[in-house]
Amino acid sequence: RWSLFDNLYIPNARARVEVILEKNGWTWETPKVKREYLGLWCRDEESLVYPYLAERNDLETLPGGIEWSYYLGLDLGHSPDPSAVVVWAESVDYPALVAVEAFKKTEMIPSELAEKLHEFVGRYKRFAAMVGDSGGLGKMAIEEFKKRHGLPVQPAEKKHKYDYQQLMADDFKTARIRVLVGAPGIGELTDEWNHLEWDPDKPGREKQGLPNHCADAALYSWRRAYHYQYQPPPDALPGEGTEAW
Repeated sequence: RWSLFDNLYIPNARARVEVILEKNGWTWETPKVKREYLGLWCRDEESLVYPYLAERNDLETLPGGIEWSYYLGLDLGHSPDPSAVVVWAESVDYPALVAVEAFKKTEMIPSELAEKLHEFVGRYKRFAAMVGDSGGLGKMAIEEFKKRHGLPVQPAEKKHKYDYQQLMADDFKTARIRVLVGAPGIGELTDEWNHLEWDPDKPGREKQGLPNHCADAALYSWRRAYHYQYQPPPDALPGEGTEAW
């Protein structure tokens, strides 16, 4: 719980910090100020690339009685960076996209990864899209998945990453993204979301050295989904002429 002001070797610390606050438009209640200068634990959604919040985004069970289709995102790696897979569930009868499984592992060769993808196909069957990172040697791996393993993996759209990360962040804040609690590997995904921060010195760039492989796989497949087109059933709409209408 030591703060900056407990350090006796920094003269005029409070005056120096007040200058920083004024320069940046911060107050003593700003989360960054609480963490960096007052030594207090404080969550700051604005510093996170993906503002996942368990109380808001977690889902205990996948709603039944409706038809689900699925999206699979794949981020390719080998060592030390792992390959990662994230599966989303989508339904025209549900207002959010639901993360239902995640997986990551290092040192997987294409044939091993193809076998793992076939496991996902066998489990979920109805994939609206399967997309993977085609950068570098990823393009060769994706072609091998299609031609040798019969897996219809398409190149992921990677342009304008920052813009889409902002849109995805809005989905977190409005609960249009949900996470199935206890689903296989889902903790790998939420752990990355909880730690991946923006670089304060490079606006629009992720801080280097933080794992983002599941996060990238999730972003690739989230970009292909259509959950934002959800329309509530007519009987759920407020009556015409009422205040809610």
